[in-house]
Amino acid sequence: MTTICNIIDTLSIARKLFPGKKNNLDALCKRYNIPISHRAFHSAIIDAILLQKVYIKMTSKQKKISFSIVNNNNILPTISNTKKIVHSSLKIQKASSQELLAHKQYLKNMLLKYKKCIWYQ
Repeated sequence: MTTICNIIDTLSIARKLFPGKKNNLDALCKRYNIPISHRAFHSAIIDAILLQKVYIKMTSKQKKISFSIVNNNNILPTISNTKKIVHSSLKIQKASSQELLAHKQYLKNMLLKYKKCIWYQ
């Protein structure tokens, strides 16, 4: 089975944002104020979680989000450095039946290969 996936090179993004500066994971976490005190040793899982946080910060203009209750019924986000959102309707893109079938097959292959797949039912 051939697997095709999109790859995003976060290092090239960081080099464009911060040319000439250190752009390893530790430097980026420090630059974006992401705590790394729990990173006592190299762990792919911890690094992936940290990189996810760095990626969100690198690709988002949004600096902060907080929620406030209005009329005890509506919760509206307040976002700094962007326009205030009063009402937003996000388009939900659902997977097609072909995509769902491909995903199920991928999980089944994972189960067969590794003898365990927590997502396969």
